[in-house]
Amino acid sequence: MIPLIVERNKYAAQFGERHPSVRALDHEIEVMKAELKRQIRENTVAAKNLETLSMKAGKDRFDVKSEARLEIENSIAALKMERSKLEANFGRSHPAVKRIDDEVQARQSQLKRQIQAEAPGKLTAIIKSFKREIVMVKNELAEAESEIERLKDVLLGEAERVRKVRHQEKLRHQD
Repeated sequence: MIPLIVERNKYAAQFGERHPSVRALDHEIEVMKAELKRQIRENTVAAKNLETLSMKAGKDRFDVKSEARLEIENSIAALKMERSKLEANFGRSHPAVKRIDDEVQARQSQLKRQIQAEAPGKLTAIIKSFKREIVMVKNELAEAESEIERLKDVLLGEAERVRKVRHQEKLRHQD
């Protein structure tokens, strides 16, 4: 964008502000500014919606099962397989089938307690991840805003230079 600004100011000094080349460069510079502003707006919206989007897109990313949880789930699966075999051989009313049913219920309760115990750690990990992503987006926004401010300064400097050149030309024409 800076080369465009320099070129624009050079043409403005040579041909005047209303020259077609100057107007074309003005238009191109305005398009680039608009694009930068659009990107800033998009990043702002993305930052505001980051938590919701991360929850939808990354839900499974944070569903890491602990060893204890996996062990309980595996034991429930093994008990259910054993129950199926016993039921096939002896029927539902057999005492061994009923004992396994009770054990499965106990293990499922244990699994629920384990999941509840793990939940705060997962929530903390999710929050930390969101905070890191938000900081990254804020940094990108700050960089874009800084670039816009720098470009504004360049434009103002170039405009001042053009005014000085014009003033000098007027003084020369008066002599």
